Amino acid sequence: MINSYKNIVHLDCLRLIKNISLSKFKNSKVLILGANGFLASYIQESLNLANNLLGLNCKITSTSLNKPKGMLREMLQKNKNIKFIQTDLNKKNNLLKFKEKYDFIFHCATYASPSIFMKNQLETINLNSVVLNFFLDKCKNDNSSLLYISSVDVYGHTKNLKRAITEDLPFENFSNLKRSSYGGSKRTGEALCAFYRKNYKLNIHVVRPAITYGPGLTILVKQVIAEFIRKALYDKKILMLDSGSAIKTCGYISDITEMFLNIIQFGKEMTYNTTGLDNISIFDLASLISKKFDSVQVKLPKKRSNLIHIGSDINRVIISSKKYIKEFKKKSFITIDQGTTNLVNWNID
Repeated sequence: MINSYKNIVHLDCLRLIKNISLSKFKNSKVLILGANGFLASYIQESLNLANNLLGLNCKITSTSLNKPKGMLREMLQKNKNIKFIQTDLNKKNNLLKFKEKYDFIFHCATYASPSIFMKNQLETINLNSVVLNFFLDKCKNDNSSLLYISSVDVYGHTKNLKRAITEDLPFENFSNLKRSSYGGSKRTGEALCAFYRKNYKLNIHVVRPAITYGPGLTILVKQVIAEFIRKALYDKKILMLDSGSAIKTCGYISDITEMFLNIIQFGKEMTYNTTGLDNISIFDLASLISKKFDSVQVKLPKKRSNLIHIGSDINRVIISSKKYIKEFKKKSFITIDQGTTNLVNWNID
């Protein structure tokens, strides 16, 4: 068992840069929007490690609304190849500061947690439309490549779908209009990407992650795996909110980052689901986390008459990344057992 979070992240990124080519990043300039975010963390870590081990000489500019934190803060203390800009992208005048030409742009700037984007709906919409449009226009002028981090939320209401969700699934109506500020604005962002890719022949790609987890995801985050770890660690039990029958697709952060870096360099298509292979019920996920803490008890709600039978098809939302796997011939993924072990160790070390 790995005990140091630094070793976990280092080994993850080391495996990543051995799995794929980063040749197009050689001597490049990279801009990462939303650099303090979870998904941005491993992009920066991986490129930084490649700089150190492979002599990639990739110059990284990272920007975020808040001061550097977590892995980014530590990287900035030790590396000269990373420049950080603290700015609010929702303010138009701040966008005009980005005059430098970049070879690659990663648009990770958005609020992903429902508890946050529901409080910042207008800002969320703006980041996925006006801000994205500014950088797409910049790509047109500078002939840059851009990766837009969308979400499987764009698929809308899919709870009763019997097959795995692939990229060609027609969008459905949203079941919760209050939440549509996120999924709806992601659809707008994807439409903008499609327009610029088609009309200006640009290297623009859209990725749709599902539940992503791993080091960098703190137990304070409102995300199901993080919440289960927090409950097991502090409450010494995992109290479920319902029967846990919903089945979700999960992906480990280094696998998902590997997909991001491959797609922006070599992707043939515009849109890719970027998930893992693990389809697991919420109850089984809670049980898996409980085993990391000497099998703490997983408790169901008291009103059992309203519980859905575990294993039913209701809330079965399975995301398929077969398009990516076939194109890039990806053969292996971190299992959810190993991935959750890494995440637990990272949080308690």
